[in-house]
Amino acid sequence: NWLKLSLEVQPRSGRTLLFLATARMLKGEKEPAAQAAKQALLLLPNFNVDKLQGPDGDADVSYLAGRKRMRDAMRQALDLASQ
Repeated sequence: NWLKLSLEVQPRSGRTLLFLATARMLKGEKEPAAQAAKQALLLLPNFNVDKLQGPDGDADVSYLAGRKRMRDAMRQALDLASQ
């Protein structure tokens, strides 16, 4: 819900659209995920999932697993958007 509220305030936020696409992909909502990813790529044409930064190294194993899950879902949404 907070992602939708964020987009109401700032509808041209590519980053928020990417996280909305990710959340929808994680929920199994492939078409809405692809649509959100397409919108995000219009705003951020050079975006790359690997640009997302976060702690590595000594980061908690649970955090790293969650980050991998999120990045994988984002990649899936972006792949669908490019088809």
